[in-house]
Amino acid sequence: RKMPDKYLHDHHCGTVGTMDDYYDVLEVIRQASYEEIKASFQKLALANHPDKSNEPHAAETFRQIHAAWKVLGDANSRAAYDETLTNEDHVGANAEEVPLGDFERNGNIFSKHCRCGSSYEISQEDLDEGYQLVQCSGCSLMLSIVL
Repeated sequence: RKMPDKYLHDHHCGTVGTMDDYYDVLEVIRQASYEEIKASFQKLALANHPDKSNEPHAAETFRQIHAAWKVLGDANSRAAYDETLTNEDHVGANAEEVPLGDFERNGNIFSKHCRCGSSYEISQEDLDEGYQLVQCSGCSLMLSIVL
């Protein structure tokens, strides 16, 4: 299933993902312990490492596994992610579609002012990883970036 991920401000700029559900990516259930998640990450990362796998999409699979681990391997990020899963249909349905061209670019960061006075921000790295939903840093409004 697709998920919106509040992915937090500690790594990404308030972005919300459109990648597969991170629990599915790491092949664990939502109630999995940290140790179970870590063990699955290590097993999947080794099996799908581009230097070790002959699969044509190994690099992309490895990136998804790594992105899932970044969120599920950190207690705070995981808690925020779990909260967004509860509201995923609501969030995605209410996101306004906005072309990337409507964002201002400053180096590696794209930003757009929100009506609340704060802004939406997303990095080029996030866009490259497939993220298209972004939450305002000052309110709960969401934008879906049209590339």
